[in-house]
Amino acid sequence: MIEVIEFDWNDETQLKENLKTWAYNDNLVLLDQDEDLLFNNILWIKQVYDFMFDKTCVKRKYILDIFLEYIRKVFLHRSSLEIEQIKNQFIHDMVSYSSSTSDRLIRQCVDYFYHCESIFKNPQKATLEHTRYIGKLLLNGLSCGAKLSEPTVTATGNYQISSISSEILYLQVDSQTGHYKFYGFEKPK
Repeated sequence: MIEVIEFDWNDETQLKENLKTWAYNDNLVLLDQDEDLLFNNILWIKQVYDFMFDKTCVKRKYILDIFLEYIRKVFLHRSSLEIEQIKNQFIHDMVSYSSSTSDRLIRQCVDYFYHCESIFKNPQKATLEHTRYIGKLLLNGLSCGAKLSEPTVTATGNYQISSISSEILYLQVDSQTGHYKFYGFEKPK
């Protein structure tokens, strides 16, 4: 039987205890708004970080999938400070762990982070094919199967791609510099 776990998020001791209970019990769920808060903030990711390495944690894959989604959003919005925090606080340890254990799920997080970092820090002159790659990486990530439009060339000569699911998201890539800009639901002009 599924049960919603509720607790005071301001009480750090209670928070740690309840998150551990939640992570190891398949019948416990958090309120949707609690999950949104937990998994879209680096401070909350720290609270569940250790569970990512524990193969006995029943919600391990779920936590890692949400972590991948957090990485995607941070790169999509070009949040330089958070990118560096993720790298320093999580990715370095994950590299060491996956190297010594060959853990596929942890390796997937590491690889995804470095693919995103590469297009963020080392952009290349855009092509239609590279725009498809950036769109798949940043609009869909590893878990979303939304349909991607074929890249088009805008009136300014840049490339544009969109992800089509229940809502349409837009990404534009500068044809000369390779820098991308996320427009969200607002179609670029």
